[in-house]
Amino acid sequence: MTFLLLLLLLLTVDIGVRPAYPVHAQTDIEPAHTYGSYLGGRSDDRFRAITTDTQGNIYLAGSTYSTDFPGVTGKQESSEDIVIVSFDASGTTLRWAKTLGGSGTDQAFGIALDQHNHLWITGLTDSTDFPVSAGGSTFAGYYDVVLTELDSGTGAVLYSNLFGGTSSDQGNAIVVAPNGLLYITGQASDEFGFRDVLAMSFNPETHTPGNMVRFGRERGEDIGNALAVDRDSNIYITGKTEPQGQDTDFPLVQPFQTQCGVGDGFGDCGEDAFITKLDPALEIILYSTYLGGSYN
Repeated sequence: MTFLLLLLLLLTVDIGVRPAYPVHAQTDIEPAHTYGSYLGGRSDDRFRAITTDTQGNIYLAGSTYSTDFPGVTGKQESSEDIVIVSFDASGTTLRWAKTLGGSGTDQAFGIALDQHNHLWITGLTDSTDFPVSAGGSTFAGYYDVVLTELDSGTGAVLYSNLFGGTSSDQGNAIVVAPNGLLYITGQASDEFGFRDVLAMSFNPETHTPGNMVRFGRERGEDIGNALAVDRDSNIYITGKTEPQGQDTDFPLVQPFQTQCGVGDGFGDCGEDAFITKLDPALEIILYSTYLGGSYN
C-alpha cells in the first residue's frame, strides 16, 4: 500500500526572550512536531501545494491514482487525477476530499484562496474530456493549463477551464493579488519543444482571462515555478532557465547577475535560477536577473 505522508508539520516554537546570537552560534530552540499523518489509497498519491484560511483550516492540492482515496467516492478509473483535500485546524479531521479530471493525466501544482474564501487550483491536463464549465475551452494541446475554482467549505466545483496552445502548457503556481486578480506562472512550449516562462492574469469575479505572456530564451528550457505579489500588485516570478548551447538571450533588466553560469568545458551555460518582476498588466519587465553559479 502506497501512502502519502502529509507534511503538515505544525510547529510550535517557544523562543522566549534571549540575547542576540551571532549567526553561526547554536541555540537551544527545538521545534516540537505536534502533528503528522499518512493520507492515501492503494496507489500513488502526492501533494504539491498547501494553503490555509483565517480559521486555520488546511487545504492541499496534488494528484492521485487511487480509486480508494479517503473521503472520495465515485473515482472509478486508475488514471492520475487532481486531488484537493481540506483538514480542520487541528489536522485531525478530514473536512472534505475531491478528485477532478478526465481519462488522462491530471495534476495540480498550485493553490490559492481568494477574498471570498474560494479556492483556486492550477496545474495541467492531457485529458480530452477534462470537465470544464459551460462555455469553457476545449482541450487544445499536448498538455493544457488547468484553472479550477472550488467552494472552500464543501469542495464543490464553481468554475473550471483550460488554457493553452497546441503544445505543452502547465500552471505551476497561483496567487491572489491586492488588485483582485489571479496570477499564474508555469511554462508554455513551442512546436519544437522549447519552453518559455508563462505568466497570465485572470479576473475571478467575471471569470475572464487577462493578459497572457511568455518570456525566456529563444531556444531553451525556461520555467516559472513560484510567484509572489507586492502591495502594488507587481508580480515576482522565480524558476529556472537552461539554454541550448551558448544561447544567452534571457531577458535581463538591471540584473544583479549579468552572466549565466558555465555548465561545461565548452563555455555553454548551465541551468540557472532567475528572478523577474513584471508590472500588474504583465506588459513590462521591471527587473530580471540570473542567479546561480557554474553548473546547475
